[in-house]
Amino acid sequence: MDNDPQDKNNNNNNNLSLLVEHQCTFVLARTDIEKSHFRVIQQALNKLNIRVTAVRQSNVLYICHDEHWRKESNNYMEQIGVFVLLKEFIDTLNNDYENVFKTMSDKIVSTLHHLFLRKAITTEQYEQMMYFNQVPTHRFNKLYFIPEVCHKEIILQPMLTSFVQEPMKAIARFLNILLGPIYKRITRSISFTSPTDAIQAFEKYAQQGFLRSTTLFVTIQIHDFSTIFSHDFMIEALKHFLQNHVPNEQIQGISTTTIVQLVQLILRNQYFLYENKLYQQIAGAPSNTQLTQTLANIYLFYLQQDFVSLLNNKKEIFGRCLNHMIFTWNESKDELQMLLNQNIMDHFKTSHIRITTDIGHEIHYFDAKIAHDEGILQTNVYHKPNIEPYALPYVYDTTQRQDHLFLLRAALIRATLYCSNLDEFENERFYIELSFLINDVSLDFIQETSRNFFNEFYAYGINMHLDEAIYRVFRQNVHEYHRKRTKTHTRQKKTTAKTTTITNCTNELK
Repeated sequence: MDNDPQDKNNNNNNNLSLLVEHQCTFVLARTDIEKSHFRVIQQALNKLNIRVTAVRQSNVLYICHDEHWRKESNNYMEQIGVFVLLKEFIDTLNNDYENVFKTMSDKIVSTLHHLFLRKAITTEQYEQMMYFNQVPTHRFNKLYFIPEVCHKEIILQPMLTSFVQEPMKAIARFLNILLGPIYKRITRSISFTSPTDAIQAFEKYAQQGFLRSTTLFVTIQIHDFSTIFSHDFMIEALKHFLQNHVPNEQIQGISTTTIVQLVQLILRNQYFLYENKLYQQIAGAPSNTQLTQTLANIYLFYLQQDFVSLLNNKKEIFGRCLNHMIFTWNESKDELQMLLNQNIMDHFKTSHIRITTDIGHEIHYFDAKIAHDEGILQTNVYHKPNIEPYALPYVYDTTQRQDHLFLLRAALIRATLYCSNLDEFENERFYIELSFLINDVSLDFIQETSRNFFNEFYAYGINMHLDEAIYRVFRQNVHEYHRKRTKTHTRQKKTTAKTTTITNCTNELK
C-alpha cells in the first residue's frame, strides 16, 4: 500500500486538472488527505467556479463546476414537474416579496380564527400555531441540493432549509406531534427503521423454518416519492387512516376533520426560494421535514395494506422505512411481478416517480447485505462501490463525529450487528482496518481501539481472537447494548416532543 502524501497530492492535482479542463464532470475526494487537500485550496477553487460539497450519508466530498451543478439542479426542477415558478426577486425587501407573505399570513389567520371561533381548537393550540405568524420578520424556506449516492450513481437531491420564521412551521410541528406517535404505534411491527431491524426479522424467519433454498428476497425503492406524491391521494389516505385508527375521531381534543383541514392548508401553501426565485410546490412536500415523512408514511401504509395482508397470510416478512420496502417471497417470480404491478406499480404509472426493484437471493437494505445460499442466511455490511474502503465508514443512525475513536467503535458495533457469523465479521473487521489504514490512522491505534471494544462487550476478555461460540455470545451482548440505546433514544425523542412549547419557540427566535 502506497501512503506517500506526495503521490496522493499528485493524483488530486491530476483529477483537478481534468475537471478544470472540462474533461470530466466531477471528482470525488474520498480519503482524509484528499478531502484536506481540496479544503485547503477551496478558496482558489471558488475563483474557478468550482464547488466542493459533502456527499449525503457518506464521508466523501463532491467537486464539480458550478455550471454542471446548475445544469443538473435545473434539469431536476424542470423534469420533476411539481415546482411552479411564481416570481423572480431582485432582492427580498421589495413589496412583491412582502405581499406574498401577507397572502400566506392571511390564509393562516383566517383558517385559525375560524377554527377557534367554532371551538375546534383551544386557546393554547391557537396560540401555538399562530406563534410563528406573530414574529416581526418572516422568511421563506430555501431549496438547495445535495449530492447523494444512488445505485452506483451520484445524483443531486433537493432539500429544504426550514426557517423558524416561516409562517407554516408552527402548524406543521403541531400536526406532526399529533399524527407521528399514532402512525408509529400502528406500524411498529412492519417498520424496519434500521438495517438491524430487518436482519433480526430475517434471522427469526430462518429460525422458524420459513427460509427455503428457493426463497426470493425483494427490495423496492420509490425514488423522489416524498417530493411528488399526489396531494389529493394523500388527503384520501389520511382520511382513511384516521377513520380506521382514531375511533373517537379526536386526537388530543382536536377532531380528525380539523386535522385534515390543517394538513390541506399546509399542502396548498408550500412556498420556497431558489436562486432568488419564488416557487410553489404543488405536489409532495419537502422530503427532509418531519411532517412530510409522517404523511408520506401514511400514504404508503394505505397503499400497501392489501399487499402486506397477503404476505402476512403466507407467513412472509414485510418491512419498510420511508420509501424503502423489503420482504420475502416463496412462490413464483411471475406471480410476484403480477402482484407488484396490481398493488404498487400501477398506482405510479402516470407519475414521474421512478421505482427500483431488486429480486433474488441477495439484496441490499441501506448499508446491509442480506442473502442466502441454498436456504442458509448470510448477512453483513454492504459497501458502496468506488467509495469504500477509501472513504472512512459512514454508519447510519450514528452521530457523525469525525474523531477516529468514535467512528471506529461505531463501525465495529455495526459489523457485529450485521454479520451473521464469525467469518463475515472477520472479513468486515479487516475491511474496517484497511479503511482506517488508507486514511493514515496508525495500526497501533486501530488495534488498541479494537481490543477495548472486544473487552467492553465480553467480560472474560478475548484478546481479539474469537471462535464461533464466543462470537455468538459477544454478538448477543452488542445486540442488548443496541436495544437499550435505541430504547433510551426513543424515550428522549418522546420527551422532547412533549415539552415542545411556546417557550421553546421563543428560545429559537433569540
